[in-house]
Amino acid sequence: QGKICLHSSVIKVDNCAIGSADTQGCIAIVGAKGAGKSTTAAALAKQGYPILADDIAVLTDCGNSFLVHPGYPRLRLWKSAVNQLYGDEKGLSRVFSQTDKHFVQLNQNQINKDKISAWGFHNQPLPLAAIYVLGKRQQYDAAPSVETIISEMGVMQLITHRYPQSLQLEGGMQRREVAISARLGEIVPMRYLHRGDNLADLGK
Repeated sequence: QGKICLHSSVIKVDNCAIGSADTQGCIAIVGAKGAGKSTTAAALAKQGYPILADDIAVLTDCGNSFLVHPGYPRLRLWKSAVNQLYGDEKGLSRVFSQTDKHFVQLNQNQINKDKISAWGFHNQPLPLAAIYVLGKRQQYDAAPSVETIISEMGVMQLITHRYPQSLQLEGGMQRREVAISARLGEIVPMRYLHRGDNLADLGK
C-alpha cells in the first residue's frame, strides 16, 4: 500500500525545505536500540518542538515526498530521562510493569503560534523533511554535530531501522518494503547526528 514503518521518533519543524518550497514538515530520528531516540525527541519537545510520533512512525509514499502520520500523544522514556527532562516519574504509567520506562503524555491542545509550548503533540500528517541517524555519544561538553549520509548508505540504515515487526512479513511484502526504503533513501535527505549528554544544545 505504499507504506513503511520506521522504528523512530518524529518531531514537527517549521520553515523546512521540502522539494522547492519552504513549509511545515517533520524530521525522523532513528538509531540502534538504546541510542536515545525518544530521549532526543523529549529534549526537543521540552524546547517547544511538537512530537508527531514515538517508537513507531508510519510513512506513506506520495510520489515526490513521504508523509508521516501521527501516532499516540505520548513519549516512552526511561526514568533517568524523565528525571532529567520532565521531572518526577511519580504518577506516570509504566510502559511495562517489569521495566523502568514510563509514558509521558503530550499536550494535544492547539499550540499558540505566538508562544512556544513545551511537550506538545501534532495530530496531523506532515511531509518528511529529513532523517537523522543517531551516532555514538560524544563527550558531555561536545556540541552536537551533523554529517551527511550518501543515499546508498542511507538505504542500508533505513532497512536496518524498519520496525521489528516488519521482519515477520512474507517474502513479497518484504521486497516491497525494501523497494520503498530505497525510494525513501533517494528522496529524503539523511544525516548522522552526533551528540553528547548535554541535551540542552540540541535545539541549536
